Amino acid sequence: MSAERIVILRHGEKTSDLKDQNLSVRGYERAAALSVLLSHGYKDIVAICAAGIGPGSPSERPSETIAPLAAKLNLVPVESYPKDQWSGAVQQIQQTDYTNGTVVLCWVHDEIPDIANALGAGMHPWPDGRYDVLWVLDYSSGSCVWNQKAQLLMYGDTELAAVVSDPIQ
Repeated sequence: MSAERIVILRHGEKTSDLKDQNLSVRGYERAAALSVLLSHGYKDIVAICAAGIGPGSPSERPSETIAPLAAKLNLVPVESYPKDQWSGAVQQIQQTDYTNGTVVLCWVHDEIPDIANALGAGMHPWPDGRYDVLWVLDYSSGSCVWNQKAQLLMYGDTELAAVVSDPIQ
């Protein structure tokens, strides 16, 4: 793994209309706040990946969530893999030389545990109903250390019940 760390997040909040594939106003607000949090917290972001649109994957929410960050950093996000083809994104991350930088990955929450597991973090459940969480996979020690962090960006965001670190050997 050439990336020093991978930050995984769920797309921002959705609307109450089940047919709407875009973010809600709160989701767009979270996307803007995330661009500041991530660009200041991880100054070495070298790539951004998000679930793409494809058959069975019409949601634009992952792309909309990372768009402000991509614009701020002048990076073109990788959006080649629909949500159910996350293994392609994982393979690309593992095979690309990111010169020890940080990769940001935005996906749908039901796929994130499998993605993290495939990246060496072990299997962890995504916290129910949460849009305000980051998973940070840190490889700087030579093994994968998984951390779950609360974003605490917006009114209503809350701390996590327990912040867990789990070194995977």
